[in-house]
Amino acid sequence: MKTSKNRAFIIILALLISSLFIIPADIFAATGPVSVSISSNFSNINKDEKIALSWNSTNADGCVAHSNTQSPWYGIRSISGNESITPSQSATYFITCSNTSGYSGMAQVAVAVGGFQTSTVGVNLTANPESIFRGESTTLIWSSTNAVSCEASGYWSGLKPSSGSERISPSTTVNYTLRCNNNLGQSASDTQVIFVNPNAGTPVIPTVSGIFNIACAVSQSTVSIGQRISFGAAQSYGTEPVKYSWSGDVSGNTQTLNASFPSDGIKTARITATDSNGRTASNICSVQVVQSGTPIKSITLIVKSSKISAPTNLKPNGDEFPSDTEEVTLSWDSVKGAKLYAVRMEPKNKTDERNERNNCSDNPHYLCVNNLDLTSIKVSVKSGDTYSWWVHAVAYNGVFSDPASAKFSIKIKEAGAKGNFLANIFGSVSGWRILFLLLLIIAFILGYIFGKRKSKSEARPIAHFSLPSVPPSFKP
Repeated sequence: MKTSKNRAFIIILALLISSLFIIPADIFAATGPVSVSISSNFSNINKDEKIALSWNSTNADGCVAHSNTQSPWYGIRSISGNESITPSQSATYFITCSNTSGYSGMAQVAVAVGGFQTSTVGVNLTANPESIFRGESTTLIWSSTNAVSCEASGYWSGLKPSSGSERISPSTTVNYTLRCNNNLGQSASDTQVIFVNPNAGTPVIPTVSGIFNIACAVSQSTVSIGQRISFGAAQSYGTEPVKYSWSGDVSGNTQTLNASFPSDGIKTARITATDSNGRTASNICSVQVVQSGTPIKSITLIVKSSKISAPTNLKPNGDEFPSDTEEVTLSWDSVKGAKLYAVRMEPKNKTDERNERNNCSDNPHYLCVNNLDLTSIKVSVKSGDTYSWWVHAVAYNGVFSDPASAKFSIKIKEAGAKGNFLANIFGSVSGWRILFLLLLIIAFILGYIFGKRKSKSEARPIAHFSLPSVPPSFKP
C-alpha cells in the first residue's frame, strides 16, 4: 500500500514539474494591435555624415530592422531604442515590430545622401549691460546660426536653445561661455565677461586672464567685383593697446578694414594681432567674389580658431569589471591650457536615472558634469551594463576641446549570486514558473496530508477473536 502511494506521489510531482515546460512561454506576452514609429535627426546629409535613428513601439514583443539598400540597419532590435549609423547612399529605413498574438506594425523613414551644403556654425553672446554693481542684474542675450545644439559653461551650465536670453546676477566678475554645434560636429563658442563693481565708489578694473585670441569677421559672404566689403577683428584676453595687421588679399593696420576686389574668386583676409605684452594671435576669414550680374549665393564662411587639445590616456577603456562592482573611477591625463573639464557618461541600456554628481540642467545623459577642476571622477554603475564615456577639456576662454571617449563594462551577475536560493536550484527557469511550481507542490502536499487525516478518521477498529483456552488436563 505504501509503495503505491509513493509511486502516485512521484508521478504527480513529475507531472507538475513537466507542466512548467508545457505552459506556453508567451503567457504574459503583449497582446492587441502594435504601433511603431521611427525618426531620423536628419533627412538630408552629406556622405560620411552620421544620422541617429530613434524608434519606439507599443504592444510589441520584438522588432526587426531592414532597409532598401545594403546597410548596417538590419536584424533583430529591441522594442525601442536609438542607433547611430553612417549611410553611404540614400536609403529608406524600416522597423517592423510584432507580438505573439499575431499583430504587427511597420514604420519607415527616408534619408537622402548627397552634396548638401552645410554652413559653418556661428554663435554670438552679449550682455546688457556688461558692467553692474554687486546686487544688480544683467541680461545675457545670445543667437546662433546653423546650430543643432548649444551648451553653456563657465559661470553657467546646461543645454541652451539656439537663441534666447537669461537674467543673471553674479556677485563677482565672471565669464559666461556658450558653445554651439552643427550637424557635422563643428562648433563655435563665444564668451561674455560681466564686470561686477563691489560698490559705487570702487570701480573694478577688468583683469581677466586667459588665452589671447583674435576673431575675424566679414560683412558679407559673397560680393560682386568692385563691391565694397568690410572686414573686422575682435580680440579677447589681450592687454591693451593691441595692434592689428591685415594681410593676404587685403592690407591695413586698423581693427576694421574696407576693401573691394577687381577679380572674381575666393579672397582671403588674414588678421594678426599683437598685444602690449608681445603676445600674438591670428585668424583667417574668406569671401567669394563673383562677376557682376551673377546671382549671389551664400557660401560657407570659414573661421579658424585655436582649439585646446582633447584629453588622453582615458581609464577605464575596454575594461570589464566584476559583477559586484558598484563604483568606478574615471580618469584622464591633464591637458595643457585647460582650466576645467566636462564629463559625460551613458549606459548602453539607457535609463531615466541620473547620477547624483550631475550639475547640467535638462541634460539627456546618465552622467553630465561641467566645471570639474579634477582629472578624475567616481561614478555609480550597475552589473550587466556597458558604459560609454567621454570628456572635454575646457580652456580659460571657455572653448571646449573635441571629446575623448572610452568604454567599459560590468559583468552580469550569474544566476544564484548572493544567496538567490531559488535561482541556484532552478537555474534559467523563469521566476513565474518557479512560483507556479512551488504553489502546485504546496497544494499537493496539503491535499495529501488532509486526505490522509480524513482516511484515518474514517477508519473503524477491527474486532479480534480468540478461542477459549483449554485446560491442560482435558482429554477428549
